[in-house]
Amino acid sequence: MDDKPHLYFKTDTEWRKWLLENHNESDGVHLILYKVNLDIPSMRWEEAVKVALCFGWIDSTVKSLGDGKRRQYFCPRKPKSVWSALNKKYIKELTTSNLIHPAGIASVEIAKKNGSWNALDAVENLIIPKDLQIEFEKNPTALNNFSKFCSLLP
Repeated sequence: MDDKPHLYFKTDTEWRKWLLENHNESDGVHLILYKVNLDIPSMRWEEAVKVALCFGWIDSTVKSLGDGKRRQYFCPRKPKSVWSALNKKYIKELTTSNLIHPAGIASVEIAKKNGSWNALDAVENLIIPKDLQIEFEKNPTALNNFSKFCSLLP
């Protein structure tokens, strides 16, 4: 992954232009991003992710490069890659705003067909699987601890 190109864009418009021209040919890039408090023009993570989703791409690992600079890996989404609630929310916004590219639409359609679109729904809604519920019934202390932990989640 370290051999992938490192790209820096000041704006999401520049990133969108690059993806428009390269989303089908590239198998991944590292975007260079800077912290908000620095006086360096830089896209924000949320902007970069939204543009990536438009083209069927997704963010991955991040690495600090020091001094408020980091690199975030972006690549085409794998067909069975699961979709978070946040990314599904972004897709809805992007579709409503007519910003999503046909490649992004195709990645959503594939996910809906193969089940990866809904794969995390139960987890994100904190639905306890039946087998775990059975174990909790055997161990009320574990259920109590689990419930306390879940109450701390957003």
